[in-house]
Amino acid sequence: KLTVDYDMNMNIDTLEYEAYRTGIDDIRYATLLCQLAEEAVKRTDNVDIYYAGKLALRFISLTQADRENLDTFRLEMIEHILKLRKMLAAAKGEK
Repeated sequence: KLTVDYDMNMNIDTLEYEAYRTGIDDIRYATLLCQLAEEAVKRTDNVDIYYAGKLALRFISLTQADRENLDTFRLEMIEHILKLRKMLAAAKGEK
Protein backbone atom coordinates (compact mmCIF):
# COMPACT_ATOMS: atom_id res chain seq x y z
CA LYS A 1 0.00 0.00 0.00
CA LEU A 2 1.34 3.40 -0.98
CA THR A 3 0.38 6.32 1.21
CA VAL A 4 0.80 9.88 0.05
CA ASP A 5 1.05 13.01 2.17
CA TYR A 6 0.05 16.36 0.70
CA ASP A 7 1.70 19.57 1.79
CA MET A 8 0.13 23.00 1.44
CA ASN A 9 1.59 23.41 -2.08
CA MET A 10 -0.01 20.15 -3.21
CA ASN A 11 3.34 18.42 -3.65
CA ILE A 12 3.25 14.66 -3.27
CA ASP A 13 6.32 13.36 -1.52
CA THR A 14 6.95 10.28 0.56
CA LEU A 15 9.94 7.98 0.71
CA GLU A 16 7.85 5.12 -0.67
CA TYR A 17 6.69 7.24 -3.60
CA GLU A 18 10.22 8.41 -4.39
CA ALA A 19 11.53 4.84 -4.27
CA TYR A 20 8.74 3.66 -6.57
CA ARG A 21 9.36 6.51 -9.04
CA THR A 22 13.11 5.91 -9.01
CA GLY A 23 12.55 2.20 -9.67
CA ILE A 24 10.37 3.02 -12.69
CA ASP A 25 13.04 5.43 -13.98
CA ASP A 26 15.71 2.72 -13.60
CA ILE A 27 13.61 0.28 -15.63
CA ARG A 28 13.14 2.91 -18.34
CA TYR A 29 16.88 3.62 -18.48
CA ALA A 30 17.74 -0.08 -18.65
CA THR A 31 15.14 -0.69 -21.38
CA LEU A 32 16.37 2.23 -23.46
CA LEU A 33 19.98 1.14 -23.03
CA CYS A 34 19.16 -2.38 -24.20
CA GLN A 35 17.24 -1.05 -27.22
CA LEU A 36 20.10 1.24 -28.25
CA ALA A 37 22.70 -1.48 -27.66
CA GLU A 38 20.74 -3.97 -29.77
CA GLU A 39 20.51 -1.38 -32.55
CA ALA A 40 24.26 -0.76 -32.27
CA VAL A 41 25.28 -4.43 -32.51
CA LYS A 42 23.35 -4.68 -35.78
CA ARG A 43 25.75 -2.09 -37.20
CA THR A 44 28.44 -4.52 -38.31
CA ASP A 45 29.58 -1.93 -40.86
CA ASN A 46 30.93 0.27 -38.04
CA VAL A 47 33.23 -1.48 -35.58
CA ASP A 48 33.16 1.33 -32.99
CA ILE A 49 29.36 1.36 -32.80
CA TYR A 50 29.22 -2.44 -32.76
CA TYR A 51 31.65 -2.70 -29.83
CA ALA A 52 29.99 0.16 -27.92
CA GLY A 53 26.73 -1.79 -28.19
CA LYS A 54 28.41 -5.01 -27.05
CA LEU A 55 29.99 -3.18 -24.11
CA ALA A 56 26.61 -1.75 -23.06
CA LEU A 57 24.93 -5.17 -23.24
CA ARG A 58 27.78 -6.69 -21.23
CA PHE A 59 27.45 -3.93 -18.65
CA ILE A 60 23.73 -4.60 -18.22
CA SER A 61 24.10 -8.37 -18.11
CA LEU A 62 26.98 -8.46 -15.61
CA THR A 63 25.71 -5.83 -13.18
CA GLN A 64 24.19 -7.21 -10.01
CA ALA A 65 21.81 -4.45 -8.94
CA ASP A 66 21.45 -5.83 -5.43
CA ARG A 67 25.20 -5.42 -4.90
CA GLU A 68 25.71 -2.13 -6.73
CA ASN A 69 25.38 1.46 -5.64
CA LEU A 70 22.21 2.25 -7.58
CA ASP A 71 23.11 5.91 -8.07
CA THR A 72 26.40 4.91 -9.70
CA PHE A 73 24.66 2.22 -11.75
CA ARG A 74 22.09 4.77 -12.96
CA LEU A 75 24.79 7.26 -13.95
CA GLU A 76 26.71 4.58 -15.84
CA MET A 77 23.55 3.58 -17.72
CA ILE A 78 22.99 7.22 -18.67
CA GLU A 79 26.60 7.51 -19.84
CA HIS A 80 26.19 4.46 -22.11
CA ILE A 81 22.85 5.79 -23.43
CA LEU A 82 24.29 9.19 -24.32
CA LYS A 83 27.34 7.64 -25.99
CA LEU A 84 25.25 5.22 -28.07
CA ARG A 85 22.75 7.92 -29.08
CA LYS A 86 25.58 10.17 -30.24
CA MET A 87 27.31 7.40 -32.17
CA LEU A 88 24.12 6.16 -33.83
CA ALA A 89 23.02 9.68 -34.75
CA ALA A 90 26.41 10.45 -36.28
CA ALA A 91 26.28 7.21 -38.28
CA LYS A 92 22.82 8.06 -39.62
CA GLY A 93 24.14 11.47 -40.67
CA GLU A 94 26.91 9.80 -42.68
CA LYS A 95 24.49 8.02 -44.98
